Amino acid sequence: MNIHGTEGRYLTEVLPNFLEDTRRDLIALRLAHGADTPIGHRCSNIIELIQEPEPARDLIRQQMNDLAQLMAGLQ
Repeated sequence: MNIHGTEGRYLTEVLPNFLEDTRRDLIALRLAHGADTPIGHRCSNIIELIQEPEPARDLIRQQMNDLAQLMAGLQ
């Protein structure tokens, strides 16, 4: 039994590589911009959403679009 009380493996072992890579990239982006910034908030939201057993694709898409707009404003 794992720390979540299930027989499954740890989350980082279960997530497909591309999701784990995305999660790491979002964490790095949040660290670079600060957790209490609009960019940091979007990163946190996306990280939480992609870790759900049944991710809400529409919410992820909206958060990613918001993040892209915020990042475009920096250029």
